[in-house]
Amino acid sequence: MNNKKKLINTAVALAVLSPIMALAQQDDGGSVPVGPFMLYPSLTVQYLRDDNILRQPSGTEQSDDVFMASPALDFRIEKGGQLYRIGYQAEVGRYGSSSADDYEDQNLIGELDVGLGRRGRLNMQAEYLDEHDARGTQRTEGAVGLPATPDEWHATRFDGTLSYGAEKAYGRVELNAGYFSKVYDNNRTLTAVRDRDNTDFGVTLYYNVAPRTDLLLQAAITDIDYATATLDSQERRYLAGITWEATAKTSGTVKIGRLEKNFDIAGRTNFAGSSWEASAQWSPRTYSTVDIATSRRTDETNGTGDFILTQDLSLTWNHKWSSDISTKVNYLVANDDYDPTVRQDDRTQYGVSMSYQVRRWLKVGVGYSYDKRESSSNAFDYKRNVYGITVGATL
Repeated sequence: MNNKKKLINTAVALAVLSPIMALAQQDDGGSVPVGPFMLYPSLTVQYLRDDNILRQPSGTEQSDDVFMASPALDFRIEKGGQLYRIGYQAEVGRYGSSSADDYEDQNLIGELDVGLGRRGRLNMQAEYLDEHDARGTQRTEGAVGLPATPDEWHATRFDGTLSYGAEKAYGRVELNAGYFSKVYDNNRTLTAVRDRDNTDFGVTLYYNVAPRTDLLLQAAITDIDYATATLDSQERRYLAGITWEATAKTSGTVKIGRLEKNFDIAGRTNFAGSSWEASAQWSPRTYSTVDIATSRRTDETNGTGDFILTQDLSLTWNHKWSSDISTKVNYLVANDDYDPTVRQDDRTQYGVSMSYQVRRWLKVGVGYSYDKRESSSNAFDYKRNVYGITVGATL
């Protein structure tokens, strides 16, 4: 639900911005038994050449080499359609020249997905994150005011989804609830105002109209509570749409409706207007898929304006040329409107990567990505090229 929205948006942006990073994601690979669990370990090592690590305007760029290592442990019990999972992942980044930007991120997640009789299903997740905002992102965007070190933060997330209704029944219902809490750990003079809690609830009704095709109605509410800022607000979403898996080649979900964001205090700019979430996948061949996604939503301000109204469109093409060689191409365009200020940004991101499965347990790859932001305020303009090499290993 919406308390995951910021994390999901960040993850999608990173995947599109850097197919080098997306390439690093490993398949399950081999496993070893650990008590009642099966353990799937993996390790990814990357080298990146980034020509604008701080995302600065032309003439002020700083380039550097970046070395990253990402170990991961995934403990699972999968039996009879039930899943119990504990996962841990870390990412350690080291810069060749700019040691101030070195970082260590990590996250721990627990998940259960169980059936409740013939018609019910429950999915619950709990996650702890210990991460950072790279300099030149979030509140430090632009050419002025870069801090000496990146902003570091930790967050907790809880989500639950209760589904009722047989898969082929005419009607189904999903109830969602979630909580997300984010607290910054350093640079507190400027970051304390960004601490916040999100609490959300939602319900989705499905009505089957054809084999593997459902109409849907969705209503959701998110309460956003800042620790010290005057940005407390409530978001309400009312969406209608369709979800389908009509053939072996296509599947998708389209939701269109209304979004309202109302602030608790007078003087802030409220929003009421259209909103949508849509994604579809086309698989012309078993070894080739094309994904398209688009959305219109509000995001929390990073310091400019009261909120950010974002519209985006992304395309991703994955193709497996042989049993060992695969490629990925990404493209994204987006517009960010920083209401109620005059600032508007247009973002373009694209990239391409290729991977080679050297062994069942070993994958290597190369990639390139380009990222550009053109803003009505020149201080926020930048262009960025990233080249990378990735080595990933599993059991």
